[in-house]
Amino acid sequence: FNNHSILLVRCDGENALSILPKKIKKCYVSINKPYLKIIHEAGYDKNTIFIDAASSKLNPEERDYHCVFIEKPLDLDVFERKIVETTKKYDCDAIIIDNLSELLLYQDPYKVLQLSNNISSREELKNVKKVFVIKENPELMPKKNTSLLKDISMLVNEILKTC
Repeated sequence: FNNHSILLVRCDGENALSILPKKIKKCYVSINKPYLKIIHEAGYDKNTIFIDAASSKLNPEERDYHCVFIEKPLDLDVFERKIVETTKKYDCDAIIIDNLSELLLYQDPYKVLQLSNNISSREELKNVKKVFVIKENPELMPKKNTSLLKDISMLVNEILKTC
């Protein structure tokens, strides 16, 4: 992969698991959907480890070893650290961060861009493919989203649009 990064621009609410082959080990970061909902939609894939920022309030007995929960998803330092730790621990070949547009509800676009840049440039993730997902026309924060889309497009090697 050699530090290849992709910006996936979506118009729909579908998850981004299908962008990468099932055979590679993936860390799928879900910002706005509980991981169980994604499994229900996309099916179970033994090569996917979930990092769930949407279900941090789940009871411990409902948790699963295929998922790492981010207890403080709004703390972007914790968020980044959890992504890096999980990717290294499970030896993931790719990271999918779905959906950065959702972070704009709580964070300044610059901080979301900084998170994306930090993950893109981490030495320990240099051989990990990164997929950043942004919604094309979100109902909320359209100006911030357009700005983020423009800025992140400068960080990536490839842009894919599904709309």
